[in-house]
Amino acid sequence: MRTGIVFLSIVALPPTLHAQARPLVRGTVISEQTLGVKLARIGSLSLGPSGYLAAVLFPGPQIAIVRGAQRPIIFSRDGSGPGELRSPSAIGWIDDNLWVGDGVLGRVTLFTSSGTLVRSIPAPGSMMGGPVLLRDGHVALVPLARATVEQQRPAPERVLRVSAGKVSDTLLTLMTQHRAFSVTMPQGHMVGEQAFDDFPLLRAFPNGSGFVVVKRPIGRGKSAEYSVQRFAVTGQLLFQRSFWFTPVPLAKQDVDAVVAKVVTDMGGSADPGLPARIEAALFRPSYFPPVNAVVPGQDGTLWIQRERTTTALGKWTLLSAKGSPVGDFLLPTTLQVRAGTATAVWGVETDADGVPSIVEYRVPR
Repeated sequence: MRTGIVFLSIVALPPTLHAQARPLVRGTVISEQTLGVKLARIGSLSLGPSGYLAAVLFPGPQIAIVRGAQRPIIFSRDGSGPGELRSPSAIGWIDDNLWVGDGVLGRVTLFTSSGTLVRSIPAPGSMMGGPVLLRDGHVALVPLARATVEQQRPAPERVLRVSAGKVSDTLLTLMTQHRAFSVTMPQGHMVGEQAFDDFPLLRAFPNGSGFVVVKRPIGRGKSAEYSVQRFAVTGQLLFQRSFWFTPVPLAKQDVDAVVAKVVTDMGGSADPGLPARIEAALFRPSYFPPVNAVVPGQDGTLWIQRERTTTALGKWTLLSAKGSPVGDFLLPTTLQVRAGTATAVWGVETDADGVPSIVEYRVPR
């Protein structure tokens, strides 16, 4: 059951405080050659307290643990037996043990940093959300970022706690809207995620310490604010920070780019009316949502991706573990950021042949 709310502090920052964003420095690259396996896709990443980087690899699924200059450890495989995986949705480290949440198998599996199976914790009802391990030993079911027809309308999303193998209570409840769109096709409805959605972002910390929620209402005028809330494993609010920003207008070229990408992702279409139907189904505010993504760090830091524009470089804001601003930084918009700390982010880049690699970008000194 949720306990009382405690506000540590609420701050509002002027929009000019981080006017100058610095580019992060490209560092280590972990490729197919580094791992010694062929890669079709790279899933979740998590940086452990000992500096080890864990990654979910496909085909497989397999888990890789990269340990500096040492040879990477590759383990696990597709299946439902001990230590096997079917659809890993999240990973993280608690102390020196790696946990892997699998919504299809309905469990969280723990491994040592050398890949040895420790145990599995059941998480029934996992199809309601991706299972994540909390530091108090419970499992939480966190809503998955999937677009459904139902998500075109306002709807509640809940973080559920599992105790003794059963869903025991609700830790957090958020209202979502503008999350999905649907387009009528000859074969039925195509459902996709809205590109300019403004529903609250919810993520679990990979170290099991709790959750972060970013509320990001569409701004209007010359200034507006978004808020960052951090919650304990019990659902107790630890702090809230509010940040001023200058709203960025949403141009038609930004909408056209999204429509073109949706058509391309569908493999192209001979239907000349499809682009217009997609555009009509999109949520189109006058301004970009102020935040596009949030990546909680193993050390409690937060990397917040700002407006999703069509520029080559995008702005990210780094917050300390206490929610204080550290600085604004620039990253290639082609990088899919999956993990971060106070000193670096790790993400996935894909080359012209469609082969993914894990790439580090470091905070400049």
